[in-house]
Amino acid sequence: MGRKALEIMHSSNRLDRKGKNCFGAKGLGGDISIALECRDDEILLTTDESFERIGPAIGIHVYRIEPTPPP
Repeated sequence: MGRKALEIMHSSNRLDRKGKNCFGAKGLGGDISIALECRDDEILLTTDESFERIGPAIGIHVYRIEPTPPP
């Protein structure tokens, strides 16, 4: 999965990134796919701590907020 993530990151075609890395690692693959969709000038707003590890690894900005409790 890591090798596939690197290939996708280095692709110049943004469509190569769509849905290619969504499986595996107990759902972390989907988080990687979401993070790869972020442009350099965007901030990924999340309640999921996994993005705090993924963001710095691929050079995106991540801001984590506390989740809203269910009713």
